[in-house]
Amino acid sequence: MSKANVLVVDDQDSIRHFVGKALEADGYTVVTAGSVREAREAIEREMPDLAFLDLKLPDGTGIELLREIKRVQSEVPVVLMTAFGELETAVEAMSAGAFWFVKKPFQNEELLALAQRALESQKLWLELRRLRHQA
Repeated sequence: MSKANVLVVDDQDSIRHFVGKALEADGYTVVTAGSVREAREAIEREMPDLAFLDLKLPDGTGIELLREIKRVQSEVPVVLMTAFGELETAVEAMSAGAFWFVKKPFQNEELLALAQRALESQKLWLELRRLRHQA
């Protein structure tokens, strides 16, 4: 049984493959995309439970895609991945609603722990919202 549906967006085939295989091995269902356009098509088919987005894509940025996801379904945790560890960009990503900002390269254990924390956070957020609605 799948833990969650995860979208992985990166223009590098090797990164998509590495991240996708690590997540699939841990029980996640993974959809990958190499561009903003492909990611939008995947999101139209089914909104993911979690998204890993590369910061720099050939037809846009991960931050643009993050904002689009948050407009449609604000509780989806989004992790931005980048090879460039710029503080300003990390601040912009977090301000736009990113769950986390991770610098490439990273280890499988870090990736899987991050996915688990993001989904646990989402679960708590949804429970809080449900309880507030009941109150």
